[in-house]
Amino acid sequence: MKKALFLSALIVLAGILILSGCSKESLGTKATETGLNYEDDFGGYNTSDEAPGFGDEVIIDEMTEDAEIETSDDPDLNPIAALDSIDRCGNVRIYYMKILWGMLEYDSTVTDVTDWSGSLTIDRGGIKLVSKIRFEWPGDHIVRPRTDPKKLEWVSYTMPHFDGIGIILYDVSNSTDSTDTENTVTFKTGPYERTFTMSELDSLSEIVEVDEIGNKISFDAYYVPEPDCENGFLRGRWIKKGPRRGVFFGKWINWNGVSRGHLRGHWGINNAGDRVFFGKWISRIGIFKGLLKGTWDYDPATDAANPLKGSFRGVWADKHFVVKGKLGGVWASVPPSTDNNGNNGNMTGKDDEVGGIPNRARGFFHGRWAKFCPEK
Repeated sequence: MKKALFLSALIVLAGILILSGCSKESLGTKATETGLNYEDDFGGYNTSDEAPGFGDEVIIDEMTEDAEIETSDDPDLNPIAALDSIDRCGNVRIYYMKILWGMLEYDSTVTDVTDWSGSLTIDRGGIKLVSKIRFEWPGDHIVRPRTDPKKLEWVSYTMPHFDGIGIILYDVSNSTDSTDTENTVTFKTGPYERTFTMSELDSLSEIVEVDEIGNKISFDAYYVPEPDCENGFLRGRWIKKGPRRGVFFGKWINWNGVSRGHLRGHWGINNAGDRVFFGKWISRIGIFKGLLKGTWDYDPATDAANPLKGSFRGVWADKHFVVKGKLGGVWASVPPSTDNNGNNGNMTGKDDEVGGIPNRARGFFHGRWAKFCPEK
């Protein structure tokens, strides 16, 4: 029901914005004789406002998730009251972590159910849930009531898609121990288990392959020294529309897991032979927020004849084309000959369009963004 209401609200907003001159065409990408624009400074994107989700139902549907910020006022969450006092301690370090598990690239041919029911445990401190990602009640749910602030448990099953969580970690130093052994966080499910030290979570962005059918786990985490210095996450689809070109779309997310809007763009090779990407990000109601540009590459371990994963890095700029921050991450995709419907050839849509995103298009990316902070 929440999802239906959210979509309805966006449709109304989309209509208002389109009537005021903001439509899917206002992306401003100017095609060249070889397809999408890979030559202009920001790939031909303009700074106009857009319809919510760029007016694309696939983006709106794929990039919706449930916020569930825990507070001590909830009678089911008595242990979370302990986190209120932890938050005020001088010996606490705060981390944000996002974990996704399942078919990250989406595969409609997968019919086997994978049971990811499990837990996340921190040795010292506490865990606060911020968001549930693609949980479908009642099959997927957080185990209630929580009896220990250091442990979060869930029930989760996936088939062709994925589930996940966004959480805040409170790392409390062990002041009673002169050696102050490093704190740890343990992710535990049937298909995969792993323990991280807090130093590993200072800056983590990793995709782990779990089994032969294609299940993967995405780990993103970082230490948050100054929450008022803007930074956060990127997540979405990295889609091939040809051997060395394609499009991407996704979410622009705050450091604490709260969605700030959507992004959309294209990647490929320019006339100089450079691997480049360009894009644009907007608020949840379609207001222009920034332009993106940068470079991408293949993972050195990938088969050169069939590259399926790699990395990207770049910058983002304001409406005056002034660079305001940086971004980067990793991507994974599938050959363009498999469009998730068994059809050969490119994905739906023309090569000279940013649009043409098929429903449930395969491919995935995640990463981080940060605003350049003034020196103190």
